[in-house]
This record gives sequence, structure tokens and C-alpha cells, in this order.
Amino acid sequence: FSLSDIFRGNEFVFLKDRLLYRRKLRILFTKRPGFEDEISKAFRHTRHKITFAAFSSANISNANLVVPLSISDLKYLNEVSHLVAENFIPIPNVDSITLCDDKFIFNQAMVANGFAPYLPKVGKALSYPYILKKRIDDSSNNIHIISNSEQEQSLKDLISSQEYYCQEMIYGSREFATHILIKDRKITHALNIEYVFNTDLPIKGRDKECYRKISRCPYLDIFASMLVALDFEGICCVN
Repeated sequence: FSLSDIFRGNEFVFLKDRLLYRRKLRILFTKRPGFEDEISKAFRHTRHKITFAAFSSANISNANLVVPLSISDLKYLNEVSHLVAENFIPIPNVDSITLCDDKFIFNQAMVANGFAPYLPKVGKALSYPYILKKRIDDSSNNIHIISNSEQEQSLKDLISSQEYYCQEMIYGSREFATHILIKDRKITHALNIEYVFNTDLPIKGRDKECYRKISRCPYLDIFASMLVALDFEGICCVN
């Protein structure tokens, strides 16, 4: 589950298509290196005006739509919630943001709400290979696949760290990223991207996919139940 990697590559189509037939909008995005070219390209042939700037009361008030691309901006918008009360995209509350940003706490919350059958196992007694993850991370920067005892020994300090946790590895050369807009406790729009890799142990964000395509997601009811249980509204991505 990711908040920080909402917009990547073809996923900009998700937001662009939702807005295609709306009146001309002034859309404010977070300034974030590596994102601006892709966003600008996606909106090039629309009527909307795209701006990238640090969020402030003044530029938020001047926009018809505000799109945060970072956790810090999501939290800031909670502080000025009166300025985005009519935003087309709801802003998740701080409790939901904090819970979703910490992968381990998110996992515990899902288990507590009865979703354990849908989750990879978490713990210290896992079969090889398994994943070592940083609880709060961005773009898979601190993920390790542990395939044997030698690797386990070399990473023992991270394994014992409170900032990391171990998770079951799910085999498969395909990974799905379902981009969701949930509003008023219902999924109103969703775009599912299928990534295909040349390995059965890919790390999305680090390993380059062979190709990607839009595909159907059969699990939107389950994802909606999860998000409602978290009292989450807004845009998110379920991998």
C-alpha cells in the first residue's frame, strides 16, 4: 500500500481521464523532482492549467484542484483543511496518513480488522526467500531480498532494528498496482496497471519491468472494505 508512489508513468492517465471533460481547471501539484515532466506530458492536450509549487495558503486558494505528491503535503493540507474542503480529491485525515505511511503498523491494522487472509505473513521465522523492509520508506529504496543464512547474517542489524520488519515473499513475475480514488466510503474511480518482469522475485521501483499494461482489477470490493476500515478517503495505490 503506497501513498508516496501514487503517480508513476502511465498512472497519470488516472487523474487526467477523470478530469478530461470538466471545465478548465487550475491544478496545483507539489513540486517534486522527476514528476513534473510526466505530469506535464499527460496534461499537454487538455484544457487545464498545471502549476508546480510549494503549497501555501495563497496558491492553494488560487487553485481549483490541489494534488499533493508527498506525505508532508498531505499533512499540511490537514492543517489548512478549510482551503480544500471542496477539493475534487478528498484529503485523507492525519491518522489515516500516519497509519498507511508505516507499513508495519498498516499490516497490524489490517490484521486487526480481519484482513489477514489477504496479506503476506510478517515475522522473524519465515522461509527463504523473504523480504526485509523499512517500515517508512519511499520507492523501494530500503528493501532487501534475503535468500539464505549468509545474507541473513550480513543484515542481522537491520533485521533486529525497530525501523525494519520481515515479510513473506510472494513469487510471480507480475505485479499489479491499483490506483484508487475513494470518496464518501466508495471507490469512484480506479486504474489497474499490470507490470511484467523477467524474474519471479521482482522489486517494483528498483527492477525495470519488461512492459506494463492496463488490466481489470477483480478486488475493488476488498480494497474498498480495507480503506473504509481505515477511514481513508482520497487517492492511494494498492500494490
